[in-house]
Amino acid sequence: MSKIRVVVLGTGNVSSYAIGAFARRKGFELVGVWAHPETAGADIGKDAGEIRFAGGMKTGVTVTGDMDELIALKPDCAFIGVNSPNLEEIAVPIAEKFLLAGINVVGTSLTSMIHPTTYHTPALTERLDRACKEGNASFFMSGIHPGFSCDYLVSTLLSVADRVDSVRAIEICDYSMAPNEFEMKTGRGFGMPTDFVAVCENPAFMQATWGPCVDLIADSLGYQVESYKTNYEKALTDHDLQVGYGTIKAGTVGAVRLSITGVINGKDAITVGAVNRMGADVAPEWEFAPGMVYRITIKGAPNLNCDFSANDQAWGYSMVCMRALNAIPQVVKAAPGLLSSLDLYTTATTEAFE
Repeated sequence: MSKIRVVVLGTGNVSSYAIGAFARRKGFELVGVWAHPETAGADIGKDAGEIRFAGGMKTGVTVTGDMDELIALKPDCAFIGVNSPNLEEIAVPIAEKFLLAGINVVGTSLTSMIHPTTYHTPALTERLDRACKEGNASFFMSGIHPGFSCDYLVSTLLSVADRVDSVRAIEICDYSMAPNEFEMKTGRGFGMPTDFVAVCENPAFMQATWGPCVDLIADSLGYQVESYKTNYEKALTDHDLQVGYGTIKAGTVGAVRLSITGVINGKDAITVGAVNRMGADVAPEWEFAPGMVYRITIKGAPNLNCDFSANDQAWGYSMVCMRALNAIPQVVKAAPGLLSSLDLYTTATTEAFE
């Protein structure tokens, strides 16, 4: 069987895991890697295996800053894992360019598109759908949260339900080892005063980011969400916290709790959210689980409860990557268009029992 030829767009945390996985796996051939010349110019010219989290193995692929060079290789699929403060402004034109060139696109950059038919900015959906049709290519975005643990895993559990009264799915995670200072401080508000408004605190951002999780669950049950309710809370740390990118000072935000609830038939039906800390002893009154746990509670007949966890928080980036990467064989074979998890069968890894 011929290998699937792939390129990786981006050299950040998630993309570098993808580089290593493609280089290891027998079913893929890594043919190119692109780094943003302005934000990751230092990676250009390196062997892709030298990128952080890629594993250190020689790949024979030199990182380039020329995107057209990768398109000329005519790969079967592009994996996009770029991340930036103005993510849609950067990622959407990149994805569109590859789709128009007839190259399938999977990735984690635009997780607002995990359920594209109910995404809250129709213009974006229409733009990418048009690119898929014109280029005869498919587009699939995923991740771990959103992308799997609090949406698709929930829909899988619902397959054994008789009646569903309410659904709650939350991430409980200690983020103290996270290396991305911008995401933690500006994105979530950690280490900032209580009056600082984090990106994630914006109801519109919450609806675009985690709202599609709610939508996917609702769709799997045959419903559409009527309206959304959002909530964002902060808790201060009373002592300095040593974290992955430095120090969080006492008296600043050390934990956040957020949720978005979808209303169906006038009821608070589906809630997706997170309880995130920068230390296990911050906000002890809030729900707690060690490390990183995704907790699903379904009330109905029968009541269903599931805790999904990984043995090491460092695997967070890996799982974000693998959920999208493992879908590539199906995406390549799929009819052109925008895909969600509900369009694919189980996308298990091919790296097993060897």
